[in-house]
Amino acid sequence: MALLQSKIVLVNGGSQGVGAGIVQAAVREGATVVFAGRRVEELAGSIMIAALTFSFLASIGANPAAPDSMTSQATVQLQSGTPFLSDTQLETALNEANVSPQVSQAALDANAAARLDGLSAALAILAFAALLALFFTQRIPSAQLRSKER
Repeated sequence: MALLQSKIVLVNGGSQGVGAGIVQAAVREGATVVFAGRRVEELAGSIMIAALTFSFLASIGANPAAPDSMTSQATVQLQSGTPFLSDTQLETALNEANVSPQVSQAALDANAAARLDGLSAALAILAFAALLALFFTQRIPSAQLRSKER
């Protein structure tokens, strides 16, 4: 999981297709990724998926209740494009696989933390893009809306 540790990867067109796949793979391998794209919503989606993947794998890897086989299997599954599951779906799958309660809880905790990290990263990018748009269109109010200074 640390093949690209301490490396910087620059990807042009990282919001969709092959570029998005390269971004996700580089993040999984520990690289610092800088990428560009034309559409802000696609960039936010790519950031969210990359943050989800990295956060989930880091949480599983750091949790002593998660066996090494679970960490390596999660890495393989995420690299093959398995989507993230809701807590209910994950819990059902873990119960069907007869996983111990400690490992099951570790996976559920990692899944919840990964979702929060991914959403936080995506929302931060969208907020930054909105602020830039307001700044460049000069639509940021200079006076309070109901003031007489207009």
